[in-house]
Amino acid sequence: MLRYDTPIETRADFANFLSQMADDFANNPEAWEPTDIADLLDRMASYAAQPLVTFTANMRAGQSAEQASWRRFADIIAGARVYE
Repeated sequence: MLRYDTPIETRADFANFLSQMADDFANNPEAWEPTDIADLLDRMASYAAQPLVTFTANMRAGQSAEQASWRRFADIIAGARVYE
Protein backbone atom coordinates (compact mmCIF):
# COMPACT_ATOMS: atom_id res chain seq x y z
CA MET A 1 0.00 0.00 0.00
CA LEU A 2 1.24 3.45 -0.92
CA ARG A 3 2.04 5.55 2.15
CA TYR A 4 2.34 9.31 1.81
CA ASP A 5 3.55 9.88 5.37
CA THR A 6 6.73 7.80 5.02
CA PRO A 7 9.85 9.92 5.54
CA ILE A 8 11.61 10.74 2.28
CA GLU A 9 14.95 12.25 3.16
CA THR A 10 17.45 10.56 0.85
CA ARG A 11 17.78 9.73 -2.82
CA ALA A 12 17.22 6.06 -1.91
CA ASP A 13 13.99 6.97 -0.06
CA PHE A 14 12.83 8.89 -3.14
CA ALA A 15 13.68 6.00 -5.46
CA ASN A 16 11.69 3.65 -3.22
CA PHE A 17 8.77 6.09 -3.27
CA LEU A 18 8.84 6.17 -7.08
CA SER A 19 8.79 2.36 -7.18
CA GLN A 20 5.78 2.36 -4.88
CA MET A 21 4.05 4.93 -7.11
CA ALA A 22 4.67 2.76 -10.18
CA ASP A 23 3.27 -0.28 -8.37
CA ASP A 24 0.24 1.73 -7.24
CA PHE A 25 -0.43 2.92 -10.80
CA ALA A 26 -0.16 -0.65 -12.11
CA ASN A 27 -2.42 -2.09 -9.40
CA ASN A 28 -4.88 0.80 -8.84
CA PRO A 29 -5.18 2.77 -12.09
CA GLU A 30 -8.71 3.87 -11.18
CA ALA A 31 -7.24 5.88 -8.26
CA TRP A 32 -5.15 7.98 -10.64
CA GLU A 33 -6.38 11.00 -12.60
CA PRO A 34 -3.54 10.94 -15.19
CA THR A 35 -3.77 8.12 -17.69
CA ASP A 36 -0.29 8.33 -19.25
CA ILE A 37 3.15 9.82 -18.63
CA ALA A 38 2.48 12.99 -20.63
CA ASP A 39 -0.64 13.69 -18.57
CA LEU A 40 1.23 12.96 -15.32
CA LEU A 41 4.09 15.30 -16.27
CA ASP A 42 1.63 18.05 -17.21
CA ARG A 43 -0.15 17.67 -13.87
CA MET A 44 3.19 17.64 -12.03
CA ALA A 45 4.15 20.91 -13.72
CA SER A 46 0.81 22.49 -12.80
CA TYR A 47 0.95 21.22 -9.23
CA ALA A 48 4.58 22.35 -8.79
CA ALA A 49 3.65 25.83 -10.03
CA GLN A 50 1.13 26.23 -7.20
CA PRO A 51 2.43 28.02 -4.08
CA LEU A 52 1.59 25.00 -1.87
CA VAL A 53 1.77 27.29 1.17
CA THR A 54 -1.41 25.92 2.77
CA PHE A 55 -0.40 22.31 2.06
CA THR A 56 3.04 22.93 3.55
CA ALA A 57 1.62 24.67 6.63
CA ASN A 58 -0.85 21.83 7.22
CA MET A 59 1.19 18.79 6.22
CA ARG A 60 4.84 19.86 6.50
CA ALA A 61 4.87 22.31 9.40
CA GLY A 62 8.19 24.04 9.84
CA GLN A 63 9.26 23.46 6.23
CA SER A 64 9.48 26.03 3.46
CA ALA A 65 7.20 25.62 0.45
CA GLU A 66 10.06 27.02 -1.65
CA GLN A 67 12.87 24.76 -0.41
CA ALA A 68 13.61 21.84 -2.74
CA SER A 69 13.95 18.44 -1.09
CA TRP A 70 13.36 14.78 -1.84
CA ARG A 71 10.16 15.07 0.23
CA ARG A 72 8.97 18.09 -1.79
CA PHE A 73 9.56 16.21 -5.05
CA ALA A 74 7.57 13.26 -3.71
CA ASP A 75 4.75 15.60 -2.59
CA ILE A 76 4.56 17.08 -6.10
CA ILE A 77 4.37 13.65 -7.73
CA ALA A 78 1.82 12.39 -5.20
CA GLY A 79 -0.25 15.55 -5.67
CA ALA A 80 -0.18 15.16 -9.44
CA ARG A 81 -1.71 11.71 -9.00
CA VAL A 82 -5.07 13.31 -8.18
CA TYR A 83 -4.58 16.93 -9.34
CA GLU A 84 -7.02 18.16 -11.97
